Amino acid sequence: MGSKTLDIIIPTKNNSKILIKNLNYLLNISDRIRVVVLDSSDQPSIYAKDFKKLKSDLEVFRTPKNFSSVQNFDAGVEHIRSDFFIFLGDDDFVSANIMDIIDNLDSRGLKACISTFPMNILWRGFKAKTLNIKNEIALVERKYSQDEVVLFSNTEIENCIRKQSRGPLNLPRAYLGITSSEVLVSLRKKQQKLFGSISPDIFSSIKIAENIESYIRIDYPFIIPGASPNTASAEEAKGSEQNHMKRAKNYNWNSLIPEIHNEACIWSQALSDALLESDRNISNYSNLYSRMFHIFHQHPHKISKAFLQNSNRITLFLYSFMNAIKLLTTKIFERLINNDVKRMTDLKHLEEVNGILEKFKTR
Repeated sequence: MGSKTLDIIIPTKNNSKILIKNLNYLLNISDRIRVVVLDSSDQPSIYAKDFKKLKSDLEVFRTPKNFSSVQNFDAGVEHIRSDFFIFLGDDDFVSANIMDIIDNLDSRGLKACISTFPMNILWRGFKAKTLNIKNEIALVERKYSQDEVVLFSNTEIENCIRKQSRGPLNLPRAYLGITSSEVLVSLRKKQQKLFGSISPDIFSSIKIAENIESYIRIDYPFIIPGASPNTASAEEAKGSEQNHMKRAKNYNWNSLIPEIHNEACIWSQALSDALLESDRNISNYSNLYSRMFHIFHQHPHKISKAFLQNSNRITLFLYSFMNAIKLLTTKIFERLINNDVKRMTDLKHLEEVNGILEKFKTR
């Protein structure tokens, strides 16, 4: 058994019921894990003393009720003490063998690891059009191989720049990924922060990638994203326009990006902000504008205004149009052949997920 330690940082807001269930599982994985909760709830906070007979240490910190998700994530950085860290949502899952992965990274001198996310956990009450969650949780499984790939930061940063509106892609992740705390030391020397801009995931992914040479991606669900009725992501999904507008109030928006608060523009803006600190930029926004065609009728002025700020507008339009056709074709093709989901299993307890992982370990 290795000696390296792991901090699991959980920013949360008004989701204590599911958080408590998740903590009862997380705190019994290993004595090398420390869990830190950043709670900005309107409701009474949970207390560490309420959790007994646990392997892991638990620390709970109250953050201001008006904190945005970025502020809550940023507050969590100050409480990282272990060799590695993971940021989780209050309804996300890590597998019981997470410390084996930490030991593997340490033995090979690697600083980060990401998953392909072949599973999702849906908590009771989460509404999905085609799914009916009967028990406490439902585990959605897709095929996975356990294959491992070494990725190189510069290559993945360039790929993310080319596809600027599609999020972190294969970049390392602070949220839902494993990262060495040595990255934080490097950032502090540069007087930079891990989190920033208006999206905590893409900004931090660039910051991590700029401070490591390579990392690994494993086609295995050692981290499983969750979805529940009261999680922050679910709340933002209900009214993303309004929530992002509040977060971006008085924000210095990049004039080349339409100031529309949807996912594609938010990710592009956060990527632009992260690159700016390293004197890099996005030279071609065709990937972003290819996603603007279907919403142009909703925001004609904002899209046109930003588009006209770009140089080589004819080239940008042509590339954007071709990308839009490619995107539409890909979506149609994926729907026709989509047999990705292997099964959905209703479960009563989180511990049962590990049983499924073990059962299908060698498939």
